[in-house]
Amino acid sequence: MSHGTGKIEPVAMTEKLIIFRYHNAAKPEDEGRSLVFGRNPDAFWLDDYSLTIATHVMTKEVCADLAA
Repeated sequence: MSHGTGKIEPVAMTEKLIIFRYHNAAKPEDEGRSLVFGRNPDAFWLDDYSLTIATHVMTKEVCADLAA
């Protein structure tokens, strides 16, 4: 999905969590960042998720290794 902060993909969801990953981030430091939020059954857009559980940035080297 397109968002003001970049293009974001929902990659996983459990009963309690939803995980997104940036593909094309507006800020270089967010490129490849994963975002873990508490689920919000009323959410329609990224901005509707407010309970941030964790964030993590994968280095370009790790991303390249995973893509190989």
